[in-house]
Amino acid sequence: MAAERALLDVQDLRVSFGEGPRARPALDGVSFSVRPGKTLAIVGESGCGKSLTALSIMRLLPTPPARITGGRILFDRGDGPALDLASADRRTMRRLRGKDIAMIFQEPMTALDPVYPIGDQIGEVLVEHEGLSRKDALARAVELLRLVGVPSPEERARQYPHEFSGGMRQRAVIAIALACEPALLIADEPTTALDVTVQAQVLRLMRDIQQRFASSILFITHDMGVVGQMADEVVVMYLGQVVEEGPVSAVLSRPAHPYSQGLIASIPTLDMPRDRVLQPISGMVPPIGSITTGCRFRTRCPHAMEICRRDPPKVTTPAGNSASCWLVEEST
Repeated sequence: MAAERALLDVQDLRVSFGEGPRARPALDGVSFSVRPGKTLAIVGESGCGKSLTALSIMRLLPTPPARITGGRILFDRGDGPALDLASADRRTMRRLRGKDIAMIFQEPMTALDPVYPIGDQIGEVLVEHEGLSRKDALARAVELLRLVGVPSPEERARQYPHEFSGGMRQRAVIAIALACEPALLIADEPTTALDVTVQAQVLRLMRDIQQRFASSILFITHDMGVVGQMADEVVVMYLGQVVEEGPVSAVLSRPAHPYSQGLIASIPTLDMPRDRVLQPISGMVPPIGSITTGCRFRTRCPHAMEICRRDPPKVTTPAGNSASCWLVEEST
């Protein structure tokens, strides 16, 4: 039986800031695949390269100073050869963005234009990619607002972003992303700064939308709890590299890498004893380019050894995961 083709296949992606001897690697050999109709979560602390990975896929890197220096980003709709987004020209990317690949940005207030009504902003995508008239695009925008749960969508379509609450703005951004029913939806921390009730509503909405449109989702978050609710597979990133990946059930129940273990150990649960003290990961993510040899997590790892400083760890596959850690290799 032939292996299922990946909708998105990121291979050895490398991104640097700057050029020449002063260039600093921000992404260093990132690889993962998103399967059709599935959700892959990328998780890690701020500064680990999650959003940079998403912007690389969309070819929205701030250039200069950031640029793709290696690897491939293969997008395969199944109707022909896969397209390498890493080397695609601007016209091709303009055609794909919003239609085949859409992105929900981290902060909806900055993603929306403050001087245009919400309905016009949704309709713009339909005019550009579907060739609808302004009247038909506005009618479709109202339908999309209704689909994502915005009350009184006819009235709301005429309002401006500042007249929406944070949760409603996020729903409007989701409506824009869904306008052309893209095959791949990239969600960059879509629940950041939302209260827990609105967060739960947005996550439920995204799951419902995925089932309705059979879309694939690349879900970026720093919250391991959200990963358990949303994803089929998970990639754990640290300082521009993938340190562990695998099915969500395996990674959450049997995390192999010390960084994954630390992320999970820092999550409070409802059934935990009241006297239990959460164990945060010590220190902070160092600046990009500050660690170039050995294991990049070694400066914060409680199990670091001499070999971790000297040599980059090999990838091993314990219990369905794959992890880059010398400690894991010794125990398998």
